[in-house]
Amino acid sequence: MKKQTTLKITNDDGTSETILCYIQRSQLFKVPNRNSWKGRHNLKGKRKWFSSPLAGEEEAWRDINKQINDFTLKGKRTLIKRNEYPSLLKVVNAMLATAYEIAENTEGARFTYASCLRTFTSHLPGKKPEWEWVDESKNVRQFKEGSKWDKITVNELTPALIRKFRVVYLKGYTPKTMDYNIRARGCDSVLKSVKPIFSKHFTKNVYKEIHGFKMPDITEFREMPKIPNIPPAQYEAPDETMINKVLGSINKLYEECLDTWLTFILSYAIGLRWSEIRSARYSWFGHEMAKEDGPSVTTAMCRQRRNQPRRLVRLARLQSPRRHTTWSWRPRVSAATG
Repeated sequence: MKKQTTLKITNDDGTSETILCYIQRSQLFKVPNRNSWKGRHNLKGKRKWFSSPLAGEEEAWRDINKQINDFTLKGKRTLIKRNEYPSLLKVVNAMLATAYEIAENTEGARFTYASCLRTFTSHLPGKKPEWEWVDESKNVRQFKEGSKWDKITVNELTPALIRKFRVVYLKGYTPKTMDYNIRARGCDSVLKSVKPIFSKHFTKNVYKEIHGFKMPDITEFREMPKIPNIPPAQYEAPDETMINKVLGSINKLYEECLDTWLTFILSYAIGLRWSEIRSARYSWFGHEMAKEDGPSVTTAMCRQRRNQPRRLVRLARLQSPRRHTTWSWRPRVSAATG
């Protein structure tokens, strides 16, 4: 392959200049676990190292050639370009201060993302980030300056950083054990909540358009897969002793908090979801006479689920057919088409 002899660069004042190509692009190498690039060039019989903190390979290649050119002409190195990417502190505070109409989620959800990022960077040296309310109505939170987030830039979020976090987070746990799997799923959960901070939506509509941040390409970070060979969580039935204790406290709960008692009945006995409970109406429910292993009793039924076979959920009452006094809290479910 023919070597490139000249290279066009852009100076700090915006002017363009054509210089000799002292080092080929293929001669650069990326520093392990970092976003900087390095290359060597022979000057007066000595091999000198030149480095660039720029994340892009082509940008770093042009920057290093400019450094070598300045060194050749002026006999000294030029000032290395500073990292132009924003710090984690600036990005997180910009996200938290974004209006709901632009962010498309609540400030509470975004603060959860930030809290998980604080966990994700907990293994890095430096002071732990702290937050404070910045308005009297306590609707917006911002993280204070002076923490480790001041020195960590967005381009440092790499798959290598994720691997280091996993090593620290899972330290002391034996692989292929139940405790290890639980901890590993928690590790993946932290990372899952961190990624939305650097989503395409926030990067384009908030960081670039509103704040003018120069954001690196962190696709590899966003697409980092979960820890392999970790089975999904399996449901574990609660202990029978605990169930009996809960059921034995129903009457007391009825006396102390009627709302909580009713929520429990609609959830455990009838099987409604939380969103259904909040919207429940008396018209959803009715009564019918049923005979199950004894005299006929009045049972409650719910027909509110749409587009599904009618579901009759019955609460068998251990009582006489005429008086409704004592309830049995164990649901008996039957399905019928309707």
